[in-house]
Amino acid sequence: MINKSQHYTPPLGFIIAGGTSSRMGRDDKLLLSICGSSILNHVINRLSPQLGSLIVNANREDLNTSLEVIPDQIKNSGPLGGIYTALKTAKERGFSKVITSPADTPFIPKDFVSRLETYSSKPIVVAKSQGRVHPILALWDTTLLSDMEWALNKGERKILSWIEKYSPAQIEWIDGPDPFFNINTPEDLAQAKKRLSQGSL
Repeated sequence: MINKSQHYTPPLGFIIAGGTSSRMGRDDKLLLSICGSSILNHVINRLSPQLGSLIVNANREDLNTSLEVIPDQIKNSGPLGGIYTALKTAKERGFSKVITSPADTPFIPKDFVSRLETYSSKPIVVAKSQGRVHPILALWDTTLLSDMEWALNKGERKILSWIEKYSPAQIEWIDGPDPFFNINTPEDLAQAKKRLSQGSL
């Protein structure tokens, strides 16, 4: 378990925003509004208080954010490539740990980072809710970088299959609505708007 000393440095945070919004029709889901703020900004607002530094991983420049945006370091590598980009950036900037999150999960809990860090002695710590593991909602050690690069260059693209060999710790949220509800369809968007308007976070 983590022992936070006076020299404690929060992990680097990375929002993985590489999806295509294919199930949202013609709309770009990250820029769609929920109660006056974009989905992406809801994620940023949830994570910013928990992390010292936050970056967006995206292969585009039109996200209308003040955060630094870094594209995939290995092209056409899917979500695992986004994790690789996060690890590579973190290591280059002197971080030993990186927290990642998708860009379409607007209800991330306020204790997300602190709970994952409880088991930061593990190389990978993943969030879990409603019996489901969320591999992009995770804490990663930068020592994984070389192995992940090797796997990507060999054609690996599935996060769950890659992390299995590391037996990641799983931290489960069990109370209340799913804090890791993600928005993929117009129906999901309507549900998120209803949930936020009712204060059901």
